[in-house]
Amino acid sequence: MLQGTLTEERALEDWLLKNPADGMVRVVGPDAPGAKLARLKTTPLCRRDGLTLTRVELYTGRAHQIRVQHAHAGFPLWGDARYGGGRPGQQIALWAYELGFEHPVRREPLRFTALPPMTGAWAKFQDIIEALT
Repeated sequence: MLQGTLTEERALEDWLLKNPADGMVRVVGPDAPGAKLARLKTTPLCRRDGLTLTRVELYTGRAHQIRVQHAHAGFPLWGDARYGGGRPGQQIALWAYELGFEHPVRREPLRFTALPPMTGAWAKFQDIIEALT
C-alpha cells in the first residue's frame, strides 16, 4: 500500500546500490560500481484517503526493491520507517498476497495466496482485498 495517489500503471526501472555499512539501498546511476538493475511494474487497484492499494509484479529481486523504487518514484509504502517516513509502531503495509512459480520437476504451475490482516491501513481496502480471492 502506497502513500499518495498513484493513478496509472507504471514500470519502474532503477539502478540500486546497497551500502554494507548501514544496509540502506539507494537509487544510483547505472555507472556506479556495484549497481544492480531493478525492474518492476506497479498497478493501482484502488485509491482511498490518500493511499493507493497497488499490485506489484517483480522482474528482478533486489534487496528492498519494492520499498526503494516506490519511495524514489514519490510513493513510499505506508508505515515504512526506513524509506518512507513511517512512525515507530506502524507496521509496513507490504504483503505478498500471491506467490506463483513452476514446480521444478513436474513443470506444473503452483500458486499460493494469503490475505493480509484486515487491521490498520489494510482495513480501508478490505472490500477490494476480499474481492481478489
